[in-house]
Amino acid sequence: MPREKTDSTHLKDLLGHANIRSSVAVYMQIETVVRCAIASGTLKEGDQLPTGRELAEWLSVNQNTIAKAYRDLEIMGLLYTRRGMGILRQEWCPRPLQQQT
Repeated sequence: MPREKTDSTHLKDLLGHANIRSSVAVYMQIETVVRCAIASGTLKEGDQLPTGRELAEWLSVNQNTIAKAYRDLEIMGLLYTRRGMGILRQEWCPRPLQQQT
């Protein structure tokens, strides 16, 4: 069962560091921020993310950029879409493999 919508202000603050002048594509920057938020526990299981339209307006980017990031994160198994509810963090997320040193 989904939880309350994540404090989108905090997530937007994190995403606000996306730099459109960077050589790294904005959608990749968004993916990195969301992955880090999951790894750090900022995004918890079942948390709802801002809508693509909301985030696109806030970041002043095309909505397709947000859609690409969310779609990639969904393919990775980190997020899922539920019609009428939005984008949610997956209940179970695989832990990243740790590098062998």
